[in-house]
Amino acid sequence: MRIRNKLAGVAAGAIAVSGIVAVALPTAANAFGPTNNTLKCWVHDNTTPGDISSTAASWPDGTVGHTTNGATLTVSAGPYTVGTPITVTNTYSEGPKNGPFAVTGETSTVKYQITQGANVTIVTGTPQNSFSVGAGGYGPGFTNTDPVTPVFPGATSISVYSVDFNATALGLQVTTACNANTGNTATVVAPGPPWTGGPNPFVTPTVTTITETLATNVIGPSATVTAVSSQFAGVTSAVRPPDTVTVTGNTWTASGAITGVTVGGIAATANTLVVDGSGNLTGTFTTAAATPTGNQNIVINQGTKSATVGIRVLGAPTVSLSPNSGAPSQSVTMTGTNFDPLRPASAVQCSGAPGPCTVGPPFNNGTAIAGAAVDANGALTITPSTFTVLATTTFVGASQFVSAGPPPVNRIGTAFFTVTSDACTAQTGDTTGGSGCTTLQGINALINAGNLKQQAFNTNLGSCVYAPNASGQPYVGTAPQNVPADGVTRLIGNRTSTQINLGYLTVSSAVQTLTGCINRVHVTDQRGGNFGWSLTATMPNFTDAAAHTIAQGALAITPACGIDPLVPLSAAGVTAGGAAQTFASVVTLCTKDTTVGVQSQSTAGEYDITGPLTLTVPQFQHYGDYNSVISIKLV
Repeated sequence: MRIRNKLAGVAAGAIAVSGIVAVALPTAANAFGPTNNTLKCWVHDNTTPGDISSTAASWPDGTVGHTTNGATLTVSAGPYTVGTPITVTNTYSEGPKNGPFAVTGETSTVKYQITQGANVTIVTGTPQNSFSVGAGGYGPGFTNTDPVTPVFPGATSISVYSVDFNATALGLQVTTACNANTGNTATVVAPGPPWTGGPNPFVTPTVTTITETLATNVIGPSATVTAVSSQFAGVTSAVRPPDTVTVTGNTWTASGAITGVTVGGIAATANTLVVDGSGNLTGTFTTAAATPTGNQNIVINQGTKSATVGIRVLGAPTVSLSPNSGAPSQSVTMTGTNFDPLRPASAVQCSGAPGPCTVGPPFNNGTAIAGAAVDANGALTITPSTFTVLATTTFVGASQFVSAGPPPVNRIGTAFFTVTSDACTAQTGDTTGGSGCTTLQGINALINAGNLKQQAFNTNLGSCVYAPNASGQPYVGTAPQNVPADGVTRLIGNRTSTQINLGYLTVSSAVQTLTGCINRVHVTDQRGGNFGWSLTATMPNFTDAAAHTIAQGALAITPACGIDPLVPLSAAGVTAGGAAQTFASVVTLCTKDTTVGVQSQSTAGEYDITGPLTLTVPQFQHYGDYNSVISIKLV
């Protein structure tokens, strides 16, 4: 409360007594002298910003001998350009009347408002002057000179926004703000807000009528789009990311660097824009893939200078039908968006899936729709405005040829149409003949994907066919290997689908071999898609109960694979792994590529994989019952 009481004492006569007077018109060039411009002044304690005087005093005042008090505002001569400071001089023939206490170290700060059409910029000048004013005296005349920089091109006016005085009185730092808030009545509030009595004159001053309008417009740096890489010849109003945009311009700061380019607020890439010694802008930039579609602005910056160019950012072409369903012979309106402006276009209605029909350009497997064209905004229309839908139509498309490539570039948009007719009239009245009429009944069948799987069998094919003995079982574990009564030598058979039998031999000073076959692996692929697969095998070393080993690389296989002869419509494309592969590393048994069956149109099928095994037993190998496990992996 003590601070507020001191402030009230200062405020009671700190600025001026009441009265509104005419201010004399100066005769200086580019000067303003309003015929009735009176500012209101408020004082507050800088220590407690909420303390504001309860009296809004007028300045200039009406005291006898001081009726010629006036203000002038002058600006430096043009031409004026964006980003180049304008020197503004604000002069007052006399300062406000002081209150009953002397002030020292008083400075003046002028705030300016730059008005450029709808754009308003506030610029705060620097504190200037330093003078003392005795109790009840008038401040001396003063001048503030400040640089004011326009940021937009066009017609421009500069006004005094507020004049602030800072001084020391009674040991307090106080600020007096003078502006055009003539209707406010301040209320002392301590120690702070809320403020009452209208807009706070320290926070939101009201601009004065001390104004100077520049004799010539502010010239802004210019930019013009002269080419867009993928657009039709002569079209510069649209861009389709990542198009490259060519730009020219002038009135930039000579040889100054371009500090940034954005399109729709997204930074452009590959910026090669430069400004030469004459202030001319040239170069290109590339629009980013993330640039938002629709009407956007290209903004080119050079420090505080900038130029803005409007451009339409195109998205994926779209086609709309109205209605999008109906009977054959239905009249349908076709429109589209985001096509390349003014580029020639064609349109068709098609049956079946879109893929085969949209081969182009233009569409070449459908029935043409006449009169397709794209306007300067990328909007597609047809002339006449409707077409007659066919009984077989399933979708409608429009296309534009851009380049032959490779790869070829086309703009394509499609929309589906549903023919829903379930009744028609073939003849009317007493008539016969003619083409009749057609009703449609849709039909649907769903085929779900199956699985990819493998299964082992202890029956084999090819070189691994096992002839049964007299008991109807394969010959197992006899020497010589599998010599049945017919005298034909065959490989030893396997007892089960999870066990491979290589037979036996006796320790010898010679290197010996044992032979056998893996159990037949049957792969069934019922996925019904376009997929390949591979079948591989791995195995650790042979070991016996006493931890003796035979290296895994001593076992070799020559795999064979092919289509199951009982399922001849399986897709081709299987290939056996190489001959004499050892299990020292991963063994490839069989692979299937993405070849599809002629009838199935998929890679599905059933396949058999076999392979004779040869185990090379080192000389003097320690006796024992050696075992290992072959792991067969299908992926």
